[in-house]
Amino acid sequence: MFSAKHLSTVRNQTHRVGADFLRIDSEVGLTFCRMSLSETDREGRRRMTRIARRAYDSIMLLSLQIELTDSEAIELDRNLSRLKGQLQDLGEAF
Repeated sequence: MFSAKHLSTVRNQTHRVGADFLRIDSEVGLTFCRMSLSETDREGRRRMTRIARRAYDSIMLLSLQIELTDSEAIELDRNLSRLKGQLQDLGEAF
C-alpha cells in the first residue's frame, strides 16, 4: 500500500516531468516556426507550420493539468507568446 507521502512524491515528480515536457514542446514549436519562416517550399512550409501549431495546441491543453512554478509559468508564457506570434505570421488564426 502506498503512503500519502509516497503519493505526494509521485505527484510532484509527475508535475516536474510535465513541466519539462511543456517547456521542451514549446521550444520544438518555436524551432519548427523558425524553419517554416525560412522555408521556400510551400508544402514544406505548410507541414512545419502544422507541426508547430499542433505543439501550441497541445501545450494549451496540457498546461491546464500541470502545476508550474512561477518561473516555469513565466518561461512557458513567454515561449507561448512568441510561438503564437510566429504562427500568426505564418497565417494561423486564433
